[in-house]
Amino acid sequence: MLGLIGIVMSSEDPNNTDQKTRLEMLNDSVIKLDSFIEDILNYSRNTRMGVVMEEINFEEILEEIRNGHKFMEGANKLKPLVEIIQKEKFISDKKRIIVILNNIISNAIKYRDTSKEESFVSVFVECDSKKAVITIEDNGIGIADDKQEKVFDMFYRATKLSNGSGLGMYIVKETLEKLDGIITLESSLNKGTKFSIQIPNQTN
Repeated sequence: MLGLIGIVMSSEDPNNTDQKTRLEMLNDSVIKLDSFIEDILNYSRNTRMGVVMEEINFEEILEEIRNGHKFMEGANKLKPLVEIIQKEKFISDKKRIIVILNNIISNAIKYRDTSKEESFVSVFVECDSKKAVITIEDNGIGIADDKQEKVFDMFYRATKLSNGSGLGMYIVKETLEKLDGIITLESSLNKGTKFSIQIPNQTN
């Protein structure tokens, strides 16, 4: 659907502003619907599916997520900074880890601070025989102190700029619980947000 809209938008009459506006509104609506459906599917899968253990390559996972965000609005304006220290074999559920990281990184793109000269999202991963420690930090719009404790609640939106389902961070928390992982949040309004994640290594 998005592809068809893109084709129509690229071939439309540039002087027809009314048609352009309607196509842009349709495009935005489809993106919101697509995001909502993806959230519902992720929530459903996490609830009913068992944990599937396999060896995790964080470099491959982050590359997959980056490619998935290529056409997301604002992704090309966000500088990615990645550092991975993975000397030990790490075993966990790949699909669930992708859901966790994808949600947080996509939020960094959505809620970047457009007033800043340079926007970034940094991802640091360090694995040992016991756990993976993942830190995702951005210099986006941040989250007010009085809203931070509700970020992981179902259907909660921390900002009026949000046009999502309000399920994303709830799914992150629920998915991490399936992996016996934990997540903490640090954020300052207008400065940025940092998520710190720990996931046990299931090598034994």
